Amino acid sequence: MTEASIAEISPGSFLAAIRTDEAPEPASTPSAFDGFYLSRSHDGIHWSTPESLAERGRMPRFYRFGDLWALAYRLYNGSQRIQHSAIRFSRDGKSWTGPVIVEDGVAVHPELVEVQGRIIAFNYLLPYGSEIGTRNVLSAPEFIYEQTGTSKPRR
Repeated sequence: MTEASIAEISPGSFLAAIRTDEAPEPASTPSAFDGFYLSRSHDGIHWSTPESLAERGRMPRFYRFGDLWALAYRLYNGSQRIQHSAIRFSRDGKSWTGPVIVEDGVAVHPELVEVQGRIIAFNYLLPYGSEIGTRNVLSAPEFIYEQTGTSKPRR
């Protein structure tokens, strides 16, 4: 397991989002990741059997905005050329929305910040390391996506 993010959802209750690398697909270049999982702990030492999110994700990061949790990550599958910026939301850290796809062609997970009650997601687009990015606004709790500005190059 690799690329984990851990959050204390409530006092003494921890949640980890984890990427695994156990079984790359032979046709994938670069190798595809085996899966993306959530695991829970009540002491930070003993963890539950990982629960699959049924997708390939990487670079997870938890954010908390009041009583709203967000898990921001990069949906990725090299063999299918999938590279999306995605966010899941939860009020209790137990049940999560499906992935809200914010952007395609991203290099890393989205960076989130709350400004005047709205969640802003910034995405770095490929090629990695460039100064090219987009700014997106998500309206919680409806989780409505609205692109508000872009510096995307023409393709």
